[in-house]
This record gives sequence, structure tokens and C-alpha cells, in this order.
Amino acid sequence: ALFGKYLNLIKQPPLFDEFVTIVGGGAGPGTPKWYYNFVATFKGGTTQKIYGDPKTGLNYNTTWIGKQATNYLDRALADPATPFYLEFDPTAPHTHDANLAYTMVEPKYRTLAVPGCVKPPVEDDRTDKPRFVQANFAGDFGWKTICPTSQRALKSVDDWFAKVVTKLTTAGVLDNTVIVFTSDNGLMNGEHRLTKKFVAYEPSVRVPLMISFPGTFAPGSPADLESQTAKVTNIDILPTILDLVGLTPDPALPAIDGKSLVTTPTGHTKLLSEYWFDRWTSAKPAPYPTWASLYDGQYKFIVTYSDTPGTAPVTQELYDTIADPAELTNLIPLAYGTPSATHDVAAWSQALETERDCVGTTCS
Repeated sequence: ALFGKYLNLIKQPPLFDEFVTIVGGGAGPGTPKWYYNFVATFKGGTTQKIYGDPKTGLNYNTTWIGKQATNYLDRALADPATPFYLEFDPTAPHTHDANLAYTMVEPKYRTLAVPGCVKPPVEDDRTDKPRFVQANFAGDFGWKTICPTSQRALKSVDDWFAKVVTKLTTAGVLDNTVIVFTSDNGLMNGEHRLTKKFVAYEPSVRVPLMISFPGTFAPGSPADLESQTAKVTNIDILPTILDLVGLTPDPALPAIDGKSLVTTPTGHTKLLSEYWFDRWTSAKPAPYPTWASLYDGQYKFIVTYSDTPGTAPVTQELYDTIADPAELTNLIPLAYGTPSATHDVAAWSQALETERDCVGTTCS
């Protein structure tokens, strides 16, 4: 079963026995339409407008979805002989609706003190960045408003995640249940004067990924410790779950590029990330173009392609994410001026293209 906001607003996901998906309710200007007054679609195509009240928290999005998920879990746990799959996809912390700090956050958390929302370091000179970065001039709204609002909204997600884990514990099945906690993207809160996602910089691409299945690794063992700092990505989730449940991929299907973190707890030697220009990012002041990046745990190499769909390289960037975690200084000018093994642009370019073309076990 699946409950929540599914991919890019797909209302009826295939293959699920049960689901309730959420989209915005299309209310009038200034009226909440995502965190309250949203539209739920049930299995079979039936829809229902879920009216709510931000003043009292009635039918707050995360609470309403959480109840659907835990009700399903109660039914699933009542039949211990049958395996179950639950996907809980809350809307939070997506920045929907006007008056974000009020409508996005459950009433009890609106004044919660949150750490870490500080003004990010920003380059005085961004001429070493791609043209689309230079064209954006985000102010303080990201770190002053979106960051604390998102953290407060996630407190409600934490509450419902805890309810799920508590139910699994009470039913005595926690040790026989695989739990995956992750997100599909990060967010820029003013870094490089950018907002939204869609870019190769760390705040946009780095997300949590925690997988729990007691008994897989002995606590404190080399594999346990390696898995906690491994370079991994979302394509590793599928082969990891297949390993945990004892299933072998059908050899007739295309090869899986990801790695099982059960058999390869160290993850990848290099991580490939790619983004393709689409209609969501074509707005002014500048479209977010197609790009690809390669990360080895310290250095990140980024190639931005044509500002319109195409494949011609436009800009190259190289960052030492240990010495320069904010990715302020593009090392490419230094790399061309003082070639070295670390800053070998040709080698990085070749490695990136190799990873873009790899299949299955040929990937790093």
C-alpha cells in the first residue's frame, strides 16, 4: 500500500493493492490547498476533498495521511502470515501554499526552536559558476523562512514515523521488517544565491538514507562501520532490498546499475548524479540546464550542458568538498593552469562519460 504524494502528482499508481494519493485542492488565492483542503484519490479512482482548518490543525495533511498509513498497518499486522509493504510519502516538507510558516506547520510546532538555519556563505564573485547560477539572486527567504518552516513541518513526519515503528515493535515484527528512510532531493536555501533543487551542489543532492534490518551486520563490525559512511545513492535501494528478502533479479530484465549494500557495504568508489532539463525548471530568471556530476568522496566534478536541451558541454566545475564544503571555489581554472593528478580535467571528463554509459557491474 502507498499513502501520500506520489512522484510528480500521479494519482493512481500501478500495482498497489491499496493506496491513497494526495494532490493540491485548487482552492482560491491565499487559501491552503496542500496542507489543508487537499484532494485524496483512493484505489479505484474515487476522489474526496479533505477540508481542514489551519487554526485548529483539523485534517492537517501529515496527520491525515499518517492515519491512513497506520490504519493499513493495523490491518496488515492482524494477518502475521502475510508479508506487507507500506510506503508513507508525506507532502512535508514541500513548500506549498501561501503563508508557509502558518499553513505548512502543525499548530503545536509553529513556534518550535530549530537549529541550523543560518545564513549560508555566498561567493562575492560567481563568475566561475555556470550562467544560470549567475542569473539567480536569491535573498534571505530560504534560510530565514523555508529552512525553519521545513524543519518544523518535519517534526510531524517524525511523529508519524515513530508511530509506525512503535506499532511494529508492539507487534513483535520489528526485527523481521526492512525499514527504509530517505528523500528524493535536498534544497537550496540561498547557497550560491539559489533556491529550489535541480542543481549538483551538496544541499540539493545530499539526502538521508537509512536502512534498518536487524541482524544484517554485527554492531561495530567492519561492515557495520563501513555502511555508515559509504558513498551510496538511490539506485542502491532496489538491489539491497532484493538481497535482504532473498530474491534474485530476473536475468531477462535490464541489468541493475546499483549495488547491494548487504554484499557491498562500502558502496561506490564514485557517485554519478544526472539532471535533465524539463518543464519544471524552464522559468526565469534562467532555466536550470542539463548537467551531470561525479563525486569520489572528496572531489566533485560537474559538467553543465547546453542551456536548452542538448549535449554540448558549456561549463565545467571541480570542488574539493573537504577543504571547501560550501563549494565556493571552482578549481577548474587552477586545474588548467597547474595540471595535477588530482585536477586532471581530461581524466575527470573521461571518468564522467564512462559512468554515464556504464551498465550493471561495469559501474563504479
